[in-house]
Amino acid sequence: MRFYYFTCIFFLLFSLSLKASSIHISGKVLEKPDPIEGCAIHVLKNNATFKTFRSNSLGEFDFELNYGANYTLEFAHKSYVSKKIQVLCSKMPVESKKSIKDIHIDLFRKKANLDDHVLRNPIASIAYDAKKEAFSYDVSFNSQIQSKVQELWFAVNQYRSERDKDYAQDIKKADAFFDKQDYTNALVAYQNCQDHRLMAKKPKERIAFILSLRSENNLEDQVVNVIDNAIKSREEKSTRGNKIITRRYI
Repeated sequence: MRFYYFTCIFFLLFSLSLKASSIHISGKVLEKPDPIEGCAIHVLKNNATFKTFRSNSLGEFDFELNYGANYTLEFAHKSYVSKKIQVLCSKMPVESKKSIKDIHIDLFRKKANLDDHVLRNPIASIAYDAKKEAFSYDVSFNSQIQSKVQELWFAVNQYRSERDKDYAQDIKKADAFFDKQDYTNALVAYQNCQDHRLMAKKPKERIAFILSLRSENNLEDQVVNVIDNAIKSREEKSTRGNKIITRRYI
């Protein structure tokens, strides 16, 4: 019985120790104003990826990392320029359990005329502050980086301004086709909308709806073809007295 109680207490303390030695990290990835689904969050430790998480349909991510190490989080999607931030946990006390919440990562589409080489390095640093007993952004590091990316963000904002105008025009055309049930032209127009805002909710839902209608129509065509083939199947005629007997083989 004593051994049983000792085992229970040991595992309880062990579980608490594991729970206390982690950092909870959560946030959202988006291309303003749209959340990005399926963005990979690569966790790098000693310049090597050892864990990967993905954002959900709302662009949200939520995971835990062990204390006692420094990490780089790389936010990567095939259609967007990647971004990195560093999270410094090496000075975090073992008995602490801290959270880093509401990290918002704003990605932008890959464009030939945008010089994004500055984003190959982390653009923000979050470190554990022993005095505050909490994580906070490194103001000095972030200020230096912001001065380097200022020109890039100016170009991105200009591009987004034009993007939003084009999107507004195309979504208006697409909705007009859709309301008239001209789904062929509506599909093309909604796909044009995705050229401007890939993750926009409305074009994505309308395209899925139109494609589902097409699938149903294709199924109906197949059924009709099967029926036609059956009607055109082989016939044999024979006579029995004054009667003509027809046999149809399907």
